[in-house]
Amino acid sequence: MEDLVEFLKRVGPEYFLEPLRPHIRTKHLKKSEYLARAGTVFREMYFVKKGGCVMYYLEGGKEVVTQFFFEGELMCDHYSFLTGRPSNQFVRMLEDTTVESLDDETIRQLYDEIPGLERISRLLTERTCVRLMFTLASHKNDSAEVRYRKLLIQRPQLFQRVPQYLIASYLGITPVGLSKVRKRLSGNPKGGSFIKRV
Repeated sequence: MEDLVEFLKRVGPEYFLEPLRPHIRTKHLKKSEYLARAGTVFREMYFVKKGGCVMYYLEGGKEVVTQFFFEGELMCDHYSFLTGRPSNQFVRMLEDTTVESLDDETIRQLYDEIPGLERISRLLTERTCVRLMFTLASHKNDSAEVRYRKLLIQRPQLFQRVPQYLIASYLGITPVGLSKVRKRLSGNPKGGSFIKRV
């Protein structure tokens, strides 16, 4: 099971990342438990060590899913974390989940103590920005069917671990709309092989 330090070693030298360990906090959460609620400020950067969660906001009383996070992924509302402003996001566990975290004050302190850590942080932030821009472009330009296909190819595990109504919300369609997309693809030779996996 990969932890936060092992994850960071993918983008930085091992010798200066080990000193991070004493500063990392571990939290265990049960399925349906909340890690964060709208109105709070994200002061910690989280790493999902085990399990998974959904991030969403409320619009007209309905959940609008912005992202899913599973093992080996960093989780944060970057807008709130970087600006210090309250978030409009909720983070709810989809499974029993273990997360590790570093708080913002510790991170700033470690920038001075650990050479290269700030560069690693910048690289990870850039990757997050690219992923977010890709997702926004897809939601704006692609049809529901294309968005579904992309998600199926890029993150197939979601369809085994996430309720269909949350996937529908993430894709920007209704559960009925998702059922129609799945039905169309199940009758399409090019899409059928994917549908059989979910």
